[in-house]
Amino acid sequence: ENGVYFSPKNAKEFIWLSRRDGYNHLYKYNTNGDVLRQLTKGDWEVLSVLGFSDDGKNLIVEANKSGALEQQIYKIDVAKGVISQISKVVGFHKATLSKGGSLLLDEYSNKDVPGITELHQLAKESSRVLSSSYNPLKKGRVPKIDVVNIKAADDSTILYGRIVTPPDMDSKKKYPVIVY
Repeated sequence: ENGVYFSPKNAKEFIWLSRRDGYNHLYKYNTNGDVLRQLTKGDWEVLSVLGFSDDGKNLIVEANKSGALEQQIYKIDVAKGVISQISKVVGFHKATLSKGGSLLLDEYSNKDVPGITELHQLAKESSRVLSSSYNPLKKGRVPKIDVVNIKAADDSTILYGRIVTPPDMDSKKKYPVIVY
């Protein structure tokens, strides 16, 4: 990615992806180099710019706005700076935008879903599931997984971790531990 995205509807404007405020965010500029608006802001990051919608009014992006442990898909109204979430399920979403900007292929998973592929029609704000992976562990005995947050030595940085315990764990018993 080069970080500069020219508007398909207005040749005098472009969008720039920059870390100028400490986070990877989008800024709208005119071709004279003047900042017109900061489109995204906050303590989260735009991770990838997929492109413009077919009408050129929205920029489609992947971002971790819902939290550092997720990647969701959003559309950003380039004129107003309004951000709307396209993906609706908690998890990690990876998307591909069609060349014309009307269709979005969304592949996602989470701790309970091994993989689902959805096709979104952006103008109609509709979607349908194209495929869903079978979970071979669905009826089996699976470990319990807890996500934990730990403060780093600087007392402000959050580190994320997982604790995986046996399905029938007895808190009175001792178990071997692997720290990774």
